[in-house]
Amino acid sequence: QLQLIAQGRSIAIQMDVPDGIAVYADEDGLRRILGNLLDNAVKYTPAKGRIGVAFQSENDAQEGHQDVITVWDTGRGVPEKHQKRIFEPYITGPKRSSGLGLAFCRMMTEAHGGSMGLASEEQRGSRFWLKLPHPKKTLNDYDDPVTRKRPYPYSDA
Repeated sequence: QLQLIAQGRSIAIQMDVPDGIAVYADEDGLRRILGNLLDNAVKYTPAKGRIGVAFQSENDAQEGHQDVITVWDTGRGVPEKHQKRIFEPYITGPKRSSGLGLAFCRMMTEAHGGSMGLASEEQRGSRFWLKLPHPKKTLNDYDDPVTRKRPYPYSDA
């Protein structure tokens, strides 16, 4: 639906997603986060503007391996005086809304052990990013919940 609205307003959507990327997150939660960010991008980007989504992995000495998802636009931008509170509940932009979308996005990102932020410049656009950590253990690192044995090749058998 967003794609149709964007096409109707001649807004170009750019996807920068490498092949084989795997993000460690709740699929439904991640869809809702991206849906909300893209909905806002379409809502606040003028006709013939651009919207983009980028995924990348980074390895930070302090934060470890994490996935960074960025949603950017060439819209009106967020005024500097509103940027500090934009993730708080009931804070709305010039277009009427519940003011819960970005608060939900941050809450869901933090529930995954991640962080979320914004870089914005009025009349130039916004860039919302979320960082999601890779789990320290994979499923193969956990004991089998039924047998309480380590999975192959770590099995006690």
